[in-house]
Amino acid sequence: MTTQAAESETPEPRESQPVPLPGTQASSIQGILHSGPASGFGDKFAGWSVLFSILLFLITIGPLMGFLPPMAPSLTAAETAAYYSEHSLSIRVASMLLMLAAGALLPIYGAMSGVMLRMKGRPLALSATQLAAGALVVVNFLASGFFFGAAAFRVERAVGDVQVLSDLAWFFLVMPAPPACLSALVFGLAVLADDRRGPVMPRWLGFFNLWMAVLFLPGLVMVLAHTGPLAWNSVLPFWIPLATFAPWCLIMGGMMIWYGGRVSRGEFS
Repeated sequence: MTTQAAESETPEPRESQPVPLPGTQASSIQGILHSGPASGFGDKFAGWSVLFSILLFLITIGPLMGFLPPMAPSLTAAETAAYYSEHSLSIRVASMLLMLAAGALLPIYGAMSGVMLRMKGRPLALSATQLAAGALVVVNFLASGFFFGAAAFRVERAVGDVQVLSDLAWFFLVMPAPPACLSALVFGLAVLADDRRGPVMPRWLGFFNLWMAVLFLPGLVMVLAHTGPLAWNSVLPFWIPLATFAPWCLIMGGMMIWYGGRVSRGEFS
């Protein structure tokens, strides 16, 4: 009797709930997002930084380098080398500013990844993909500035070598569309997947980024021709992506400043 009563009074063991261990993905995300009130300063900084970046980029390749419109890939090696020789100093200065513009582009990608972690489901994989793709965009811009500067560095260099360096600069500037495409694509998908009332970002921004992802892609075709609509100085590889990237920077910069204001008001506490 006593044994039976003791057994009946023994509480049933309850299933233990999984607790995020220190250092795991779940605890890391929770720690980042709930470590205290956020100021929104970083998001605002990222917004202003990308606005500065696109302005500096346009000044660099336009007035300083004279590459709006771009030099033609059909130029001979002697013609290409002559241009770099005549504009050696301005191109070298511009190459430094181009790399500075590339660096100023990085914060927007970091801020976009942070925003994605506040969206429905906290899409960690998409957030990490977006950040890695954005880093590749920055690396390509850096490499472009590097090769523009190298092409103008020694005016006595063989004309064929100057043309190779110039070609590499244009290849890095125009052709690597997939990272920018992927960054916009996964961000747009995350925005559209956040179907809660009062989402982090408006749905139109998701559709906007999906369209941007498509319009970045024509830069790939520049390798197919020296003249005509597929050459790097024509509408398809150069002007369409440029007319896409500049508005993307302006709109994403403005939206990130707006989002930072919401964070500073405690809307996501």
